[in-house]
Amino acid sequence: MSGYHRSVIRLFDEKFGGTERRYTLRVFVIGYVVSGLKRMYEDGACTASFIQGDMFCIGPGEHHMEHRRTAERPYEEIIFMYDIGELQHTASHLSVIRRFSPEELPYGESSGCCHCGERAPSMIRSFFTAAARCFESGKGLSEEEMLFRKEELVMMIMAYGSAEVCRFMLRHTECSPSAMFEQIVYGSIFSKRPLNAIAHMCDRSLSAFKTEFKRRFGCTPHRWFVEQRLNRALVLLRSSAIPVSEVSAQCMFPNTSYFIKIFRKHYGITPSAYRRRSMASAEITAAATDTKRPAEAAGTEAAFFK
Repeated sequence: MSGYHRSVIRLFDEKFGGTERRYTLRVFVIGYVVSGLKRMYEDGACTASFIQGDMFCIGPGEHHMEHRRTAERPYEEIIFMYDIGELQHTASHLSVIRRFSPEELPYGESSGCCHCGERAPSMIRSFFTAAARCFESGKGLSEEEMLFRKEELVMMIMAYGSAEVCRFMLRHTECSPSAMFEQIVYGSIFSKRPLNAIAHMCDRSLSAFKTEFKRRFGCTPHRWFVEQRLNRALVLLRSSAIPVSEVSAQCMFPNTSYFIKIFRKHYGITPSAYRRRSMASAEITAAATDTKRPAEAAGTEAAFFK
């Protein structure tokens, strides 16, 4: 077992031969099987199996697991650990990435299953492959960088993971009235819900909602919602080729003309010009990276270290 951060660990052991062991977790775990076989047990019965390329999530508590090497390689996994407060901080922003409505979020929902997993989507496989290279190379990350990577992982799962895995993570966040207020607000970013309806969902009058909102977010609801939608637009413009009109629609702006106007007002550039500039910058960065690293390693390492 090794680690570069108190909450990121690589579990690697050539001697794992399939013995069921008991583990007590005080944190929420997001992991990835690099090689070998992982099995989860409850009351002596196997409830889940994960193989190379699978991602898994495990909640706090006592767990019985089996780690078995394959014929070719020893068992290896990489796990990222989150305390509940940390997970809640990231979860409060999840609706910016995944359009869960407040009604769909599992407030107070419980489940008998204490783990969840799936075949890791390609983006997440690349993330963990880069993490594995980090361990192999002996390179470390600063505290700030690692905290960013942990948040990035949760965001990627919300963007590319299944609804089941996303809901499993949300069930392990705190659902206090304070947390619910922010979840409802974030869940309304991409809805057509009027402000008085959002206030009602938060069990507040419109004036009380506006006062509480400004205390929490530091600005008016209208300004904040516009900024969050523009943030999402930046991501879509950088990472996709969909038309500007579709970006406008997905980010809930009333029409393309208004979107272009408000975008230029905030960033001093039109959406199309921003996309062209971002693509040119990415090409320059990629060319520079290729000259510094072997071609086969550049893609995965850049995803983790850049």
